Amino acid sequence: MKRLLRLSVLSFLLVLAACVQTRARPGKTVFETLQEKANAASAAGGIAAVGIGEAESLNKALDRAKNRARAEIARMVEIKIDNLHKDFLAEIGEDEGSAFNALFTNACKLLISRILRSGVPRALKYEKKGATAIGYALIVVDPKDIADAFAQHDETQRRLYTRFRASQAFEQLDKEIRKFSEYKRRTGLVRPAPSHKSPRIPPSHEVQPGG
Repeated sequence: MKRLLRLSVLSFLLVLAACVQTRARPGKTVFETLQEKANAASAAGGIAAVGIGEAESLNKALDRAKNRARAEIARMVEIKIDNLHKDFLAEIGEDEGSAFNALFTNACKLLISRILRSGVPRALKYEKKGATAIGYALIVVDPKDIADAFAQHDETQRRLYTRFRASQAFEQLDKEIRKFSEYKRRTGLVRPAPSHKSPRIPPSHEVQPGG
């Protein structure tokens, strides 16, 4: 009888411990949730980053988060275009490739300028900790934006651009564009429509409290 009682008590304690562990296990943080989305977009060929900002004002916290995400995206774009340039030079040779430096530099400057000026977040979230607001911004760049930046060359670079489009380096970029296009179709991720009116967050991008 005593043995049966001890087994019952032990079983109760094991069940209780399991319940306590289950409750204590934390869920995903706001940052982890958005970072998973950024990782998925990056794996599909996009360029994605999550920015975090803190301030007493929610608007300031969100602005800081957006600016930090844009700065990180700009850094990643610069690396991406630099790697494209290196792949292209390896393909055609350093001697001929030097003539293409301006084409890559101009495309990089154009795209980074656009991102820093008006990169639109795909998601904005926030949480409050006491009097402090913490904002989170997810920004994703479509690889097609890189190709479009190259396409906006001046007339003196037309021949260079045509040569680059025929390269294996551009073919790899084109594969990433098609892969990301399929990702957008599958997930419902679409490019925000351009607007000349006052900026407004589309319904799917509305600010939401984290949780």
